[in-house]
Amino acid sequence: MILRPYQVESIGDLREQFRQGHTKIVLAAPTGSGKSVMMLEIIQGAEKKGSRSLFICERRILVEQFSRHLDSIGVDHGVLMANHWRFRPHAKVQVASAQTLERMESWPAFDLVFIDELHACMRKSVVAMLKARPDLKVIGATATPFHPAIAEHFTAITSVISMSDLVDNGSLVPFRVFVAKEIDTLGVPVVAGEWKKDELEKRGQQIVGDIVTDYVRISQEVFGGYRKTICFSCGVAHGADLVRRFGEAGINAVQLTYKDDEEYKSQVLEDFAKADTEIQMLISADILTRGYDQTDVEHVILARPLKKSFSSHVQMVGRGARPHLGKKFCVIQDNAGNWLRFAESWGELYEHGAQSLESDADKKARKEPSDKEKTAAKCPRCSALWPAHSDTCA
Repeated sequence: MILRPYQVESIGDLREQFRQGHTKIVLAAPTGSGKSVMMLEIIQGAEKKGSRSLFICERRILVEQFSRHLDSIGVDHGVLMANHWRFRPHAKVQVASAQTLERMESWPAFDLVFIDELHACMRKSVVAMLKARPDLKVIGATATPFHPAIAEHFTAITSVISMSDLVDNGSLVPFRVFVAKEIDTLGVPVVAGEWKKDELEKRGQQIVGDIVTDYVRISQEVFGGYRKTICFSCGVAHGADLVRRFGEAGINAVQLTYKDDEEYKSQVLEDFAKADTEIQMLISADILTRGYDQTDVEHVILARPLKKSFSSHVQMVGRGARPHLGKKFCVIQDNAGNWLRFAESWGELYEHGAQSLESDADKKARKEPSDKEKTAAKCPRCSALWPAHSDTCA
């Protein structure tokens, strides 16, 4: 592997933190920066020294994805998953989902553990492992280290580059944001800090036609046609309505949900990854939020309003950040109001990166922008978000 300078610096910083006595370190870097590449480099080096490494993913789709990455650099490994064709528990490198490990009576012995999408993997089994083995070296990778339990168990953070820097050097693409017809959240009850799912989904279903209309208009005006797209819905029923209405507009959209079996999801993702795929859009409430890295996605629709979860906002937007041949930018079509709601936190993270384990980014209540502020933030003709201190859209 040929590492970029900031990746080399990140790995060097991680090693220095270990030398200083830290055993639980967060690798913080923007979505699309290549955190997997950095961990692959460390795993490959550890394997050559005879050390045992475990890579933990949030879900099976990501287990398969990282297994392919290991294959691509020739690292022999096993997958800790019942009935998996690659179940080889004696291999020095193992890949497993947090759910699988949670069902195991005891974990195998490892010298080094990697936790991908750390903010989403702080499950009981993982936390128990962190508590039980204080001397075990653990690297937790995330673009959004805002989970409250992270600071309880990790003592250091490595963060050497921001999203702004990566856009400037061409490692990520910029965004063109369109403030589109918004799902109305007024009066929706709040449960555990977020709008109640069932009621929010009903609100989302009320503007399905507007979301499709906005998509058609923005796609034609910006691209002159449709580009590979990911749409984040409020839930399964909302996603099904979107599939139907997009289909009526001649757009082939496929929904992925927690109800689908793993084989079906894998087949759909494999098809969507093809350059000549007939699937124009994937729709999901949550499955594609974290870790999914299809680089040729050029249009992301935010149709799932978030009240406090800035992490989820960053992860959803990040699905379109990766560069691809011929890709100049990614369109963000915001039908959720999320972009303006999280504008302050986004600006801070975008320019400076995640620098602390004590962030309140997922905790603090945010003032809803007024109708006047929303109107003033976008071009009245095309709904493109105006850059700061400007009244001209791109």
